[in-house]
Amino acid sequence: MEKRIQWLETLVKECCPNVDLGDQPTDNLAQEEEPVLIEETSILSPQRELAASEEQGSGQSRQQYQSGPHHPLRSISRMESRQAHEIGLVSLSPGGEPRYIGPSSGYFFANLVFSSAGRHQKRRNAANDSAGSLSGESTTLAAEILHTPASLPPRRETAAELSAKYFETIHIIYPFLHQPSHMSYIDQMYSSEDVSPIVAFQVYMVMAIAATDLSRRSKVRLPAEGYYATAMQHFSNMSPDGTLGGLQSLLLLMVYGFHNPSCGINIWNLNYQCLASLIDLGLQRDIRNTPSLKISLLEQEMRTRVFWVVYTFDRTIGTMMGRPVGIRDEACDLRVCISRIFR
Repeated sequence: MEKRIQWLETLVKECCPNVDLGDQPTDNLAQEEEPVLIEETSILSPQRELAASEEQGSGQSRQQYQSGPHHPLRSISRMESRQAHEIGLVSLSPGGEPRYIGPSSGYFFANLVFSSAGRHQKRRNAANDSAGSLSGESTTLAAEILHTPASLPPRRETAAELSAKYFETIHIIYPFLHQPSHMSYIDQMYSSEDVSPIVAFQVYMVMAIAATDLSRRSKVRLPAEGYYATAMQHFSNMSPDGTLGGLQSLLLLMVYGFHNPSCGINIWNLNYQCLASLIDLGLQRDIRNTPSLKISLLEQEMRTRVFWVVYTFDRTIGTMMGRPVGIRDEACDLRVCISRIFR
């Protein structure tokens, strides 16, 4: 027994050199040791933690253990665990109904980061209040100017050059248009007054997207909102359902909504309209090996490209908003594009 006590004293001296073995034990030694024992067992076994907390026999000490300053890491880990699995409803627009946001959206992770960083919201509100009257007047003036429809540029070359910027930047990421065909649409806009609404809509939307991107990169003010307002006038006269050109028009709206979050386009609803058109047209199926269907090589390639763009948007939006995808991989014939032939 003496050898065992000596061995235990040696271990105490090595592990806890600040402990004085000459001190006499106090009456409340068991009460002082209980938090240490609970802290150790809480890491090893939740069942042992619960049993140890019940043996304390005091609700006040149990509450002090759970929320006291002795266990900051435990409380932080619980908060992070709740944030990692939290879902909720978020108002995405002023006065609008709350929308569902899932855990994969990163919304709650951003809330956790911002709360830890400590944003100075009061300072920002004070700055906004000081410029309240001026911002209200400028907002009304901007809405009146920016939402005024814009006409085509006076020269056809200017419209072609602006559209070429779209194919040099945006088209590389979302290749659902055919550049030679689109340039012929521009010729129709300048040479004929009888142009279909789909042609006019696509011409104005391409210029609106290109003007938005070019304005941000070059710091030059271009009438992107005006082109968009004109395109929406033609959109009300067209029927985007049942045609490949109509689906391409919906995708142009999708791209513009991504580059202009303040335009009011509901990306989620528009995504499912694109999916409905995709399934209705059968773009999810590979028809290249079906000789009974008289479809040109150009149309086959455009069907493939439009399918992949809609598929990409569906996966991207679903991940961003933490919502389920609209179409399963098992329901699609996945095939590659012929990039060496078509631009």
